[in-house]
Amino acid sequence: MVTAGPRETNDGSRARDGVAWARFRSDARVFRFGFLLLAPLAALFVRYLPTWFSRFLLPAVCCIPIFRSYSRLFSFVCPRCGSHFFYTGDWRDLGVTVRLLTSNTCCTCGLRAGETTGA
Repeated sequence: MVTAGPRETNDGSRARDGVAWARFRSDARVFRFGFLLLAPLAALFVRYLPTWFSRFLLPAVCCIPIFRSYSRLFSFVCPRCGSHFFYTGDWRDLGVTVRLLTSNTCCTCGLRAGETTGA
């Protein structure tokens, strides 16, 4: 049996990888669009909605999916190497949010998002 890293490349793991990549893509899309659209939408809503709603309730409700997708992306495990996808191994690294917004490659093995682990 041929293996690619810590996981076997049989039909079951490929199906799990496909589901994991689909979840990764949806979480990345929610996080990136939510992060980039939060300030303009908040500015628009502040102008047209009541003050209490636009300054407290709306940002709180809008941040829930952004934080959820952030935590899911940050804890995403690479199917090839088995380590966290965006973790570099350096505790001083503060560019995780920038990588979550811009990168689609594993920081450990270089696997691009959506690629298979190989056979």
